[in-house]
Amino acid sequence: SFQLPCESDEFHMEECTYLQHQEKSNLKTINSTFVGNETTTHWIYDGFLLSLAQDIGSRLLCAFETDTGIPYGTVNLLYGVPKDETPVASLAGAGTLTLEFELLSRLTGEGSFGEAAKLATRALWTRRSLGLNLFGKHINTKSGQWTEHLSGIGSNSDSFYEYLIKHYLLFPDDSDFWLMFVIVYSGVWENNRLGDWYADIDMNHGLDGHVRQVFESLMAFYPGMQVLLGELTPSAKTLNSFFLVREFLGLLPERFNFVHWKTESGGDIHPLRPELLESCYFLHLATIGLQGSDCGPCSKTDSNHRTSTWLWAADFALQ
Repeated sequence: SFQLPCESDEFHMEECTYLQHQEKSNLKTINSTFVGNETTTHWIYDGFLLSLAQDIGSRLLCAFETDTGIPYGTVNLLYGVPKDETPVASLAGAGTLTLEFELLSRLTGEGSFGEAAKLATRALWTRRSLGLNLFGKHINTKSGQWTEHLSGIGSNSDSFYEYLIKHYLLFPDDSDFWLMFVIVYSGVWENNRLGDWYADIDMNHGLDGHVRQVFESLMAFYPGMQVLLGELTPSAKTLNSFFLVREFLGLLPERFNFVHWKTESGGDIHPLRPELLESCYFLHLATIGLQGSDCGPCSKTDSNHRTSTWLWAADFALQ
């Protein structure tokens, strides 16, 4: 349900002091943390926040003014794309824009926001490797050529996959997003999967090229995304593997070599990422009561409610 803004709600630029202090903004960060926050889970907004989000969205649109439609990664909120800005953008940065921008279009009636973000996603999708349906991690926004051919579900890639399925779930009339996701998901399943793990591979040669057998904490979103598809068995197996790393070290590291069973150089940090527990929560919701009793096992935090072993695992991880 939507609460329409009152006519008296106005947005005055001189009152917006954040623009005086914020010279540069990372496009993905601004998009996810600000433009998307003008709504609640029920898409209720007030006039001031919507006007503010529309203003920010308008300032970010210049990032999409490339020959390919794939956006630059940085925008100066006062002056536009910096003159010295690199044309290279990550798959995640350029392809993680549609939810907020399409929602902004639907709330304001101004279609340019969603059209720009969806064009960027489609431009990325058409540049996948046709044989394997894989994507690189970085691309030149001007030429459309991949500058990094390593393909995986972790850093610089993760949210691209997540936004394809979530965009379709929120906006099912954009039916091509389902088609894109199915093809992309199949490419990952057939090429990146090594048992219950996922490796980084060459987007053109697959497992016959360079293979990087490293688990990244950002990959922990993937089992949760699989729950949205009803893929509970592969989701549970992969999340179990990820939890083995967490239990082995006590915390989930940024990078962990699952072949040599040790952290990668510089990857022995824990930046408090939420993906592992998010996936755990999704599996909990999907498997409540499936452990052989109506109530399931007891949770450390609440023994009076129906629960699952996944909730227990999350409780254990937080101790």
